[in-house]
Amino acid sequence: MKKTNKKGFTLVELVIVIAVIAILAAVLIPVFSNLINDAKEAAALADARTVYEQYIVEAAQAKEEVAGDLIIQADETHYFAVKEGAFDTNPNKDLDAAKKFFAAEGKTVNTTIKVVNTKNVYIVTLSDETSGG
Repeated sequence: MKKTNKKGFTLVELVIVIAVIAILAAVLIPVFSNLINDAKEAAALADARTVYEQYIVEAAQAKEEVAGDLIIQADETHYFAVKEGAFDTNPNKDLDAAKKFFAAEGKTVNTTIKVVNTKNVYIVTLSDETSGG
């Protein structure tokens, strides 16, 4: 009787392992992608809240009136509406979408805060817009 020396895997075994890895990758890649997006959104919200608090403190120190309704642009894709000091924690994707948050109540927001995070130093730029009607 001859002994067969089996070294390695058969083609079927390799194909099964590759198929299992492909299925796992197809399931896990979207999950990790969503986690990354959620983390970016949470960071943008934290930046927006920090800047809003900074804005309130600086306005109090300068004895200026604080805008009740405003929009904070945390980055290129996250705009947060602040209505009477309360944050809408669902970010808007653009400025027009953020303005629609106020338009539902017939309000027009005139103040936008743009956040620039440079090595954890927040630069706040206020811009006032006048509505045409």
